[in-house]
Amino acid sequence: MDSERNGITCENLAESIKDECMKPILLFSGEATDIKYQGYVHGAINSGRRVAEEIIDYHFNFAPKL
Repeated sequence: MDSERNGITCENLAESIKDECMKPILLFSGEATDIKYQGYVHGAINSGRRVAEEIIDYHFNFAPKL
């Protein structure tokens, strides 16, 4: 895989972009971002769950309470 030759791992691809308050503003999912099932449908499903958990975690633990 070209990304591996360039030193880019699936962990790098899965890393979310956060603002200065550590709020996730851009999250990446898809089979290419999964460690165990890279290139398979299972990887896409797992990565979607990972991103959903990151969003839920932020909103329950870090988001300002109204």
